[in-house]
Amino acid sequence: NSAVSKVVIHNRVDCCSERIDGAKVYVGDVFCGQVVYEAGKVIYEVECGDAVGESVKVVQNDQYLTLCEVQVIGVPSDDTPLVNIAPGYPTWQSSEGWP
Repeated sequence: NSAVSKVVIHNRVDCCSERIDGAKVYVGDVFCGQVVYEAGKVIYEVECGDAVGESVKVVQNDQYLTLCEVQVIGVPSDDTPLVNIAPGYPTWQSSEGWP
């Protein structure tokens, strides 16, 4: 588990940038906030107030969501130190959509 202070989202700029409007950010089950689309804006920061969890989710209900980069800013919680369990190995994302 980590204490997450904020989540930084880099939005798509070549097209479809409005898809990010209304995207919700969670740390575990804790709701951090919602993105409000602004034309021309590329980077959105959602404050999480040091919410503690083992996962971060960015979700968009009933609409496609395209993210170029997501940064999670925080520190390990006192309960569990932060350990990189896959140094030098590939990482991935999971997604649903494109019927």
